Amino acid sequence: MNSRYTAEMHPFWSNRRHDQVFCCPGWHNRKLYMLIAFLSVICLEHENLAQTANNSTTGVRARLYWIGAEVDPEKALAPNQSPNIDIRLHNFQVEGDEKWLTDESSNTQFILVLESKLHVEEQEALEIRLESEAPAYLLINGDEIAFSDQGNTETETYEPEQEQLSLKIIQYVNHEPRGVKLLWRFDQDEEFEPIPKELLKTQDYYFRPTNSSAKRQVDAEDRPGKFEKVAGVYPGLEIRTIRPPGVEVPVGGLATLSDGRLVVATFDARRLRAPIPQPEPDGQLWLYRNTDAENRKHILRERIAENLYEPCGVCVVGDSIYVSQRDEVTRFDYQADQQRWQPTTIATGWQSNDFHALSFGLLHEPSEAGHPGFLYMARGTGLGLKKNPPNHGSVWKIDLSKLADESVTPMTGGHRTPNGLTFGPNGDIFVTDNQGGFTPANELNHVIQGSFYGFEHTVARGGVLSPFQDQPTTEAAVILPQDEIANSPSQPLLIPDGWPFAGQMLVGDVKYGGLNRIYLEKVKGRWQGAAFRFTQGLEAGSNRMTFADDGRLFVGGIGGDHSSTWNWVNPRGEKTYQGLQSLQPNGKAVFDIQRVSVTKDGFHIVFTQPVDSEWLADISNYQLSQWRYKATPRYGGPKIDQRELAVVKAQPSGDNLAVELTVTGRKQGHVIHIMTDPKSKDAAPIWSTEAWYTLWNIP
Repeated sequence: MNSRYTAEMHPFWSNRRHDQVFCCPGWHNRKLYMLIAFLSVICLEHENLAQTANNSTTGVRARLYWIGAEVDPEKALAPNQSPNIDIRLHNFQVEGDEKWLTDESSNTQFILVLESKLHVEEQEALEIRLESEAPAYLLINGDEIAFSDQGNTETETYEPEQEQLSLKIIQYVNHEPRGVKLLWRFDQDEEFEPIPKELLKTQDYYFRPTNSSAKRQVDAEDRPGKFEKVAGVYPGLEIRTIRPPGVEVPVGGLATLSDGRLVVATFDARRLRAPIPQPEPDGQLWLYRNTDAENRKHILRERIAENLYEPCGVCVVGDSIYVSQRDEVTRFDYQADQQRWQPTTIATGWQSNDFHALSFGLLHEPSEAGHPGFLYMARGTGLGLKKNPPNHGSVWKIDLSKLADESVTPMTGGHRTPNGLTFGPNGDIFVTDNQGGFTPANELNHVIQGSFYGFEHTVARGGVLSPFQDQPTTEAAVILPQDEIANSPSQPLLIPDGWPFAGQMLVGDVKYGGLNRIYLEKVKGRWQGAAFRFTQGLEAGSNRMTFADDGRLFVGGIGGDHSSTWNWVNPRGEKTYQGLQSLQPNGKAVFDIQRVSVTKDGFHIVFTQPVDSEWLADISNYQLSQWRYKATPRYGGPKIDQRELAVVKAQPSGDNLAVELTVTGRKQGHVIHIMTDPKSKDAAPIWSTEAWYTLWNIP
């Protein structure tokens, strides 16, 4: 057995034991064993269906990560990357000539991961054989069991310590051949055979989010903030948990009342199941008092409404609370004589036939005297049935002066998952979107009346075209590359005075976790700008945010199980589904990139603290590359036209807080990745080394 790896070196491995004798399940009567095992799997599926995160199915999950360069079996796959291919196989058999393996550039230089669970009831000896034409490892319950290389076979005998076995094969392929098999037998007189698919169980995801770009293996220079997420809370912030001890708070909406009470809308996103909407409402509306209490046991909360359908947006206008639900927008007004909050439907009339058609929001825009103003809400696209009713995948303008069934006007079309709206600089409206079909990367979009943003609705199943789908596609103001800095972006929010990076924008992310930030600038009349990592360290994937008058930022988290990725996985490897916390500046200085702006000849980079001038002037301290995306009907889209960019001059500013880069080869319509790793003059390491600038216009 080859034992060149350690658990620390490989992200798929844990609890590795070298000195243990391994045996496998068996049964003297093979046919009887298979029948009993098959029936046990069926019974377990039926018994646990309501308890499991996703429905189970028979077979093996296969994920392929295309590296696009020489694959090094001594290096682990960098974490938090979506696979290029994610499919279900019948069993642990890959011949190497399958269409899914040969019809794209991913047919060479890749890492292949095969996973499934095997339920066993007996604990008698069995032989398992791993056959692979490239380096491959077999792991059972996280322990390395066998290694096969260059067509060799590795046979092991072992017995289980528990009834459920997690089987995993990790194969490293540089060139053909690339076949891999896992076989077993119960008796030495028998032939080795594939494990029957009826005995193998894997999660049956309705969506399998993928990304067609090349993946990375871990490099010795990787660290938090450099080709990895930042680690923990931004040092210039203090964090406090707001939810009461032992209480789960999956947040769909946040706002504050004039007296400081926090409005919290909740619903359990784990109940969302493709393709149809959740039949029973479980949403609630709460008011929190004393949110600044040192002991969170003293935080008081009051439920003021229940039986709401997926409340995904809240805003406060005067003393009224507006909540966006699946099929209506509801206003809640406090009736002092009855000591209750009275609901009134102020917008309705649309259809919902899909679990993914959520009502994200809300924003309020005042109007002239005597007019109650307008609300803005983003309506999600149905992805389950792919049969969208009218005006889905759109930002809606709701006239509060009109009757409830006459108040909605679609402003835009072509949004996939527009999970969050905000007013940005100059009062313009911005909305996020999640990568998917026809949406090759995550986006921050500037909302322009009558525009179409790229996500095409199918009409083959009786659906209706997206509003303005006949218009040319309006590209995102800022692109947030999948897995590099985003995965499921949620609400954006403008940063107020008194905070670090005031005037920039924060963006939450349900899957990537934490908060990113965006510096926006208008060039030749068009918004564009740079995205940066900002903070991790929250207890769940961030979904909604609101600033209080005292400067605190409330952040609410949520997570679901309708796909393999719509939840944040914390550093302990646990999926997270809920959370409510606050962040507040603590006055500590942090060395970071303040902003990146475009110039006629390159970029202007500003830091938060001075840097040595000689270091700033050294062009080798900056690595730039660019690419653009191609929209396809498949999930995500490929990076194309990729190339490195040359920095030919670096001119420090007089105060050493900034540097002017002269860069050749920039192209409009491309994302430009900028990496620089300075230390401040006080020898402080930089918090995050990277920026992603979306370049539409050059001044």
